[in-house]
Amino acid sequence: PALARLVRQQVLPARMHPAGKRGRTVGLVSHAAVVALQQRLSTGFTVVQAAHRLGIDRHRVLELIHEGILTDVLRIAGRWRIPATTLDELLTTVGRLPPLLDRTPDWHSLREATRQFGPSHLNMARIVGLICAGRLSARRDPRETSLRGVY
Repeated sequence: PALARLVRQQVLPARMHPAGKRGRTVGLVSHAAVVALQQRLSTGFTVVQAAHRLGIDRHRVLELIHEGILTDVLRIAGRWRIPATTLDELLTTVGRLPPLLDRTPDWHSLREATRQFGPSHLNMARIVGLICAGRLSARRDPRETSLRGVY
């Protein structure tokens, strides 16, 4: 069942063939595709590891997954695997933000913003999505490389 789900999600490329008269099908998956998936899973991060790398807690990582900010994420056997490239892309986006040279009361940390505007459903994942889309002005603490340093 797990392989069939991965084929339906187009994670594993397969050729589908009819099998019988009752609408059943058989899928053929190449060995190379399975090996590539195994490699992708072995180099991926768990939610806890991704949280540590991004400088946030695991619930915020799950928000990023559900909002579609962390892409190419797989859930196999009840566990999420997040590709290193996906985390690197997000951290590169944060690294490209202009530095916050003088912190005035006009700038809120990501954490402060979610606490202040959370009741209006502006959570951390939505803020990060707006920043990545270029629709929200943000700065970064020059000493911090994770999401913890976003203002």
